[in-house]
Amino acid sequence: QKALRMVGMTRDIHQEKKDQEHLRLSAIVLEQAAEGIFILDEHLNYIDINPYYEKLTGFSKSELLNKELFSITINQKELQQQFHASITQQLLETGEYMGQFDEKFSSGKSVY
Repeated sequence: QKALRMVGMTRDIHQEKKDQEHLRLSAIVLEQAAEGIFILDEHLNYIDINPYYEKLTGFSKSELLNKELFSITINQKELQQQFHASITQQLLETGEYMGQFDEKFSSGKSVY
């Protein structure tokens, strides 16, 4: 018997491969950056951090995942709380915060 019909499908995976390479490079940059970088979810809980942030805070990635951004700090002075509130507001409004801050973590480490 002869085949009466053939059905096939092709797909251009060029863009998919390009996107995968871009993600791979982004992951390398995150891992090797000489600055503390963290990624938060919409509730300001940690979903990823880089090794330098672990070094800065004294917490491992597994200790921080799913914890709220300021739950690891011990500075509860009014000025510090106001600063936390302004960072939180900026994060919720713009989705990002870029800047420096002085913080003392419950691990005993400090960042200035």
